[in-house]
Amino acid sequence: MLMINDDKRKLFKEAVKRLLAEREWTYRDAGEAAGLDSTTVWNMAQGKIPRPETLAKLIEALGADGLELARVANYPALIPTDPDTAADQLLDALDREELTYEPEWEGITAEAYLGAEEMSDNDRRRVQAAMRRVLEADKRRRERGKG
Repeated sequence: MLMINDDKRKLFKEAVKRLLAEREWTYRDAGEAAGLDSTTVWNMAQGKIPRPETLAKLIEALGADGLELARVANYPALIPTDPDTAADQLLDALDREELTYEPEWEGITAEAYLGAEEMSDNDRRRVQAAMRRVLEADKRRRERGKG
């Protein structure tokens, strides 16, 4: 397990240093752009992965290239999704409870439900989890109605 953490820290360190070098930013420059202390940025460049809210500030300062840091740190919540994807439309419908329990849903993956649309693993997991929540909630409602 330690090896994985060390590998993750090394990849994070390399990504931070490369992104700063590409912009010709010092730690102070990056800190000012992100609203962080330069020591915090230096720690990141040494491989210390900060809390998500701290990393989000640096990512915002770096722009789209900074999203690599969220991937390396394994903070998927910091990676924006396209709100117009079918996955997000389905998630919205599930949140609004516009879709209810249908037996044919059971065992069908989100990918099959959405057809041939390409989905990221993160979107697939989010949709599948939302589908499970809706199915479970609807089953509980049905059971209460019968008893």
